[in-house]
Amino acid sequence: RAYVALMGAYPSEADWVTQAWERYIPNSISDIEKMPTGTPEEQAAKRQRELALYRLTKKYLYTWQNWTDEIAPSGALRRLRRDIETMKTDLRITPEEEQMILQQLNIAPEA
Repeated sequence: RAYVALMGAYPSEADWVTQAWERYIPNSISDIEKMPTGTPEEQAAKRQRELALYRLTKKYLYTWQNWTDEIAPSGALRRLRRDIETMKTDLRITPEEEQMILQQLNIAPEA
């Protein structure tokens, strides 16, 4: 929760924010992996959490697209930009889900 609380400070503390989000992702994935999947409802809830994590990460990376390594010198931003594709693969985000997320964020390419 502390990681999420820090997100509100991002304009003034870009490096802290990117580091916090970088740490939040594996913690969140660990929590998601512990979710029960015995029923279709539990499976759907788990999938929604996976999609929400991916959606938030895409949203933040889009918001931070003009930030440079000078603004976030720890390298966390660079790693987040590089690792988003790995996250997409690990979470098994389908092309349809990716398109839906981009549309929800209003960043989908023009058709």
